[in-house]
Amino acid sequence: MQPVIWIADKELGLFFWSREDFRRVECALSCPHAPCPAGPQFFCACKKKDVVQRFLYWDGAWKAEGEFPAPPGLECMQASPEGGWLYLLSGEADSLHTIAAATGELVYGNAAGVYPRSVRVHPNGKLLAVAGGAAGEVILFQAPTLKLYRRISVPGIACQTVFAEGGLAVLCAVEDGEVQTLLGFVGGSRTLMEEVLMLPGLPGTLTALPDGTVLATGDSTGGALL
Repeated sequence: MQPVIWIADKELGLFFWSREDFRRVECALSCPHAPCPAGPQFFCACKKKDVVQRFLYWDGAWKAEGEFPAPPGLECMQASPEGGWLYLLSGEADSLHTIAAATGELVYGNAAGVYPRSVRVHPNGKLLAVAGGAAGEVILFQAPTLKLYRRISVPGIACQTVFAEGGLAVLCAVEDGEVQTLLGFVGGSRTLMEEVLMLPGLPGTLTALPDGTVLATGDSTGGALL
């Protein structure tokens, strides 16, 4: 099956795009949120109700195949590289949860920041990085057990983080007369962030491409490609 791009819109619903098709996926979620491919399965949460719905591809279409409870205030959901584990980040409960993708069973949990914003999985599947929000830190956990690995202090509010070549890229919201976006980098085993550049506005997205390029945005007014 060819790769697809998933789109979750709180008003229009759930969609996927491929080179040959663009269609709506039928689901019972009133407010789709945090779409997450996981091997042969696909998962999507609901912003208005603390549930995650599982989808399987069969007979030429993605179809809902049950659901399981989600932690309150789900901010982000990521899957392990092989799709066996789901990592659910709760901004309301300040916690990270490991879920067995096949059953929806909660297996591990740990505290994670203050209003944490995002979680990313290392390409090798052995580490997780959480942008710890108002705690002003990025927290590394061992996967899938969520045993604490390392804490990295950052300025302001840690909003996004991603594994980049040789370390971690981080987006922070900082205030210097007005709120701005600070892009930083943490190399190797270091515990301090190096400031790279400042962008106008609130933090937007942060993505690392396979070739090591990092894409960062500060809301709709600024951006950087490194």
